[in-house]
Amino acid sequence: MWNDNRVHIVKTDEYKPELLRESLERIFSAFGGIENIIKPNQRVIVKPNLIAKRFESQTNPVLTVELARMSKQAGADVIIADSPAWASIKYNAKHSGLLKLADKCDIPIRQLSKPLIVNNPQAKYFHRLIISKDALNADIIINVPKLKTHQQLKLSGGIKNMFGCVPGKLKAWWHFKGTQGNDESKFAVMIVETCLLLKPAFTIVDAIDAMEGFGPISGSLRHIGALIGSPNPVAADVVSARLVNCEIESVPILQATKKLGLSPDNFDEIDLTGDDIEQLIVKDFDFPELIPIRFSLVRVAKSIAKQIAMLSNAKVTGRNK
Repeated sequence: MWNDNRVHIVKTDEYKPELLRESLERIFSAFGGIENIIKPNQRVIVKPNLIAKRFESQTNPVLTVELARMSKQAGADVIIADSPAWASIKYNAKHSGLLKLADKCDIPIRQLSKPLIVNNPQAKYFHRLIISKDALNADIIINVPKLKTHQQLKLSGGIKNMFGCVPGKLKAWWHFKGTQGNDESKFAVMIVETCLLLKPAFTIVDAIDAMEGFGPISGSLRHIGALIGSPNPVAADVVSARLVNCEIESVPILQATKKLGLSPDNFDEIDLTGDDIEQLIVKDFDFPELIPIRFSLVRVAKSIAKQIAMLSNAKVTGRNK
């Protein structure tokens, strides 16, 4: 369980490497420096959100690579990894420019595959989960979500980003499993318990250009100009909600953290340092009308078949090049 409610927020207006490094160093310094989080020779996964090929839907590639570079300079064995819901990580990374940036810095990009069924001893509801073996074998996960709206969960941040460690279209299966019994709140609980199992060591929320409207893929960018850092993804998400003027009672994932007894369960419990969040809050952030979470077995089957076809096409394209 997380019991550290410290969050540091830094006003950051651009995705220039030197500005990002300065902001990231400020964040890590508030927690004793990056060397207090990452040790030499540790296996580190920098886990961005690469859900689809659309640039606007992804964690900004310059931020992802800068975090990977800092982890590498701390002496870690670093990869950038995700398991996108649509296509492959390299296909999506190519479209956003991440692949080129990572190659230039000699940082590997890996698909989180190799599903394993694992016990989840901290769980209250989902005691067995399917997670990528690579994610489970990492010593450290640096969680780098993009702050986005979500048409089923209202807001997507640090906790939701760890669902990307469920391989590919197995996510669709868990959408189905998590909504059985006419209780859609179970899906949010499952996402939180997945994050609990994986225990990301640190979360950096990309809220420089967030996504509003029809997220998590089809929305529009909204400049906020902030990076949020915390060892506690729940705390990071509570601050993220505050940043976009969103009541946490309206966010299913944050309601699930309350149900599970995770801290913090409100903004007043946050130990917030850094720049003044009141000067950064977006009061008219555009949230979508929520749609049902439910996935039928037919929809799951179609979704898996589509993903297999997309991955096969991506592999053929890669061989041809």
